[in-house]
Amino acid sequence: MPVLLTYFKLLFKETGLELLSYYQLGGNVIELGDIGNDLDIDLWNRLDHNIAIQIEEDINPIKAASLLWTGLNRVLPWWKVRFHIPDDDFERLDAARMQVGAEASAIGISAAQLYLSGIGVALEPVDWILTINDLSKGQYAAAIAFLPFVPEGVNFVLKRADGTALAQFTRATVDRVLEGLGKPTRIQKLDHLKAAIDEGLVTREMMEGFIAGGAIPRYTDNYNRKLLRAELGTPPAHFKYPQAHHDLPCEHIDFFLIRGLDINKKEYGRYVEGTRKGSNGRHQIWTPAFNEEWRIWIDDNPGATADEILGQKNRMKNSGRYD
Repeated sequence: MPVLLTYFKLLFKETGLELLSYYQLGGNVIELGDIGNDLDIDLWNRLDHNIAIQIEEDINPIKAASLLWTGLNRVLPWWKVRFHIPDDDFERLDAARMQVGAEASAIGISAAQLYLSGIGVALEPVDWILTINDLSKGQYAAAIAFLPFVPEGVNFVLKRADGTALAQFTRATVDRVLEGLGKPTRIQKLDHLKAAIDEGLVTREMMEGFIAGGAIPRYTDNYNRKLLRAELGTPPAHFKYPQAHHDLPCEHIDFFLIRGLDINKKEYGRYVEGTRKGSNGRHQIWTPAFNEEWRIWIDDNPGATADEILGQKNRMKNSGRYD
């Protein structure tokens, strides 16, 4: 029963709980058992003359919560329920009931992803807590997909199985994140989210979740190079074998993405001369040393900020060793 009621609140929010409370004020009950057709409403056969909404116990809690909602709506006109709803409250509740019922199907799809992904759900008065057990891409994706359904006045908290926090979203943070993740390109997503990172609204742990869940794509090295070439445009005419070079290398892409830096942004790349016969280009010659210098710097500066990263990029670019 507790799991059913958790998902009932998840789907139907405070309106559902209000309707349930009026139902229970009349002494009416919810029973789980072996129920044909998964839902039955017993109106006449109980000695206490109370209503019993009976739900199949061997179904998933999202379906059970939806059946409870169906049952509550069916018995709403009966005097054992209607008598306990004040007349001046009935019209407001009825309008809210219609709106919540219409929204619940979309929420139900996302809630089903939470359940099927094995994410634990706990709904406290102020915090809605999702516990991610194995930090898999599927669990992150399911958790992030539920962000649009977080109600006003509720904090959305992601935790690890050991209870440590991964991220906490206020409603303002949710709105900023959804606006950013809804942008059409990764560069636009990260530009928007970087502003929220700089303001302290979005943390690195949140960014790790967005990357792990696929909300911020990594792309293959080849596709990243293609995107950088598109950003850089036509190479200067003096290059014989122009190659697009990432000054923030693909090998460490997560390190940069987490800070809101897209390695394919025009400002973070340039054309260099490729190493080919008949060319004095040294791109392929100095690339291993370039990547190794970045590796050492990242190992020495694991908590580096975006500004510190860009400072290192500029130092390496201007050193004369990587032209």
